[in-house]
Amino acid sequence: MLNLGNRYNRTRYNLSARGHRERGLAAEVMARQLPPDQVRAVQERHSGVISKGEVHRKWLDVEYHMRRAVRDATTLGLEESQPLNILDIGCGAGYFIAVARHLGHNITGLDMSDNEVFNDFVALMTIPRVVHCITPYTPLPDFASPFNLITGFQVRFNWKTKRERWTHEEWSYFLNDCRSRLATGGRMRLQLNSGKDARYRYLPEETVTRLREVPGATIPADKRTITVAA
Repeated sequence: MLNLGNRYNRTRYNLSARGHRERGLAAEVMARQLPPDQVRAVQERHSGVISKGEVHRKWLDVEYHMRRAVRDATTLGLEESQPLNILDIGCGAGYFIAVARHLGHNITGLDMSDNEVFNDFVALMTIPRVVHCITPYTPLPDFASPFNLITGFQVRFNWKTKRERWTHEEWSYFLNDCRSRLATGGRMRLQLNSGKDARYRYLPEETVTRLREVPGATIPADKRTITVAA
């Protein structure tokens, strides 16, 4: 449940010019890619699903997640950008891909196929997805062409357990592999999943220090994102 501060901030955002534009864009994407009767069928089929100890019903809130995907896309400048070749790591239900594709970009998703909620939305929106599990010291699959942009939102593939994360060596391997898939002038931006335990949020300081040595890597002070430029 939202507290009063969060409710106020969300209401203020919804009334802003940017909020109005993003709500409109989300509505356009849903109208073109998500037939209401088929969305309801997916929602009814998974209304009580629990998988791997996590309740995935939140991903059935199509309008909320589509607006969030629109916000991610506009923050990255995709609304004004020329067409880009984009790889979305951990694409989930495919909301971000649906928005980016609507904006004229060429998108490839990458994720596992063990979440039936995600699978149904991926099929419904005909999301181009490569099935792959990211593990330490394992390269990404081969792709036909390099990417102008690699994205990842709320990624948690670096979680070995709830209390153990990737080492800087494992991160370095992954970032350098991704960087090798970027076209000239390309970039990668990963948004990290913080988790609920404050002791294990984002990245340890030692890891951050070492990863800043990776060519083109930038990690802000809050450690919430990792950006890598080609």
